[in-house]
Amino acid sequence: MIRLDMDTYDELEAIAESRGVQIAPMAREVLKDWVAGRVNEVAELRRLIEQLSVKVDQLQRQVDAHSGALDYQAQAIFYSTQSITKKNTYIRCSIIWHITLLFPTSSRSLD
Repeated sequence: MIRLDMDTYDELEAIAESRGVQIAPMAREVLKDWVAGRVNEVAELRRLIEQLSVKVDQLQRQVDAHSGALDYQAQAIFYSTQSITKKNTYIRCSIIWHITLLFPTSSRSLD
C-alpha cells in the first residue's frame, strides 16, 4: 500500500513539475498524506464493493430458492384447483343424474 501511495504521489509530483509548479516541502508532506488517504479510501471502497457483491450473490441464491418454492406452491394450487373443479363437476352431474332418476321427464310434464 505504501508503494502504491508513493507511486501515485510521484506521478502527481511529475505532472506538477512538468507544468512548472514547484511543490514546497511542507506541501509535499500534506500532499503525500492526502494521496495516502485517498488510496486508503479507494481500497476501503473496493473492499466494501466486494462485500456487497458477496451479499448480492447470497441474496440472489435466496431469491432463486424462494422463487422455486413459490413455483412449486403455484403448481400445487393449480392442481388442487383443477381437482376441486373436477369434483364440483362430478357432484353437479351426480345431482342432476339423481334428480332425473327421482323425477323422470314424463312425470314432470304437466301437459
